[in-house]
Amino acid sequence: MRVTSWYLTTHFQRSHGGYKGDFDEFFDRFLTGRTPSGSWFRHVSEWTQNRAGIKRLILHYEDLKSDLEGTVRRIADFCEVPLTSSKLALTLELSSFKVMKQHEEKFDFIHEVLRERGFVFGSFIREGTVDAWKSHLSKEQELLFHRAMSQFPTLVSR
Repeated sequence: MRVTSWYLTTHFQRSHGGYKGDFDEFFDRFLTGRTPSGSWFRHVSEWTQNRAGIKRLILHYEDLKSDLEGTVRRIADFCEVPLTSSKLALTLELSSFKVMKQHEEKFDFIHEVLRERGFVFGSFIREGTVDAWKSHLSKEQELLFHRAMSQFPTLVSR
């Protein structure tokens, strides 16, 4: 768990937050609960104590790796979802490391956060044409833009 937590935390913090520490530093922070997500020990302890008495299924990554089909069947039974042989085959295929790696953006939680905030993926790179802005601005907006831009002579280089 320490290495997984290190990877997930530092991957996110490096890619989205500029984290620069090494594993030794992270390990110390992990042991003392000084990570962005707090104490892993406290988190897991609260789930295993199940004070709220909620129905839950605790799985281990090692179970998925050693017996993916059996674990998927356990999950389906727990969720009371009928599992036909075709659904099982599709689930096993879509749960493979290869497929998950190919679609990593669906598993990186920052994408979910962005999606929840209304970000539309595939919208950053728009049209790939020159002067496309002309179809989006009114004549008045175009004039206002040029007036504002004229206040910054270094921007008007053409």
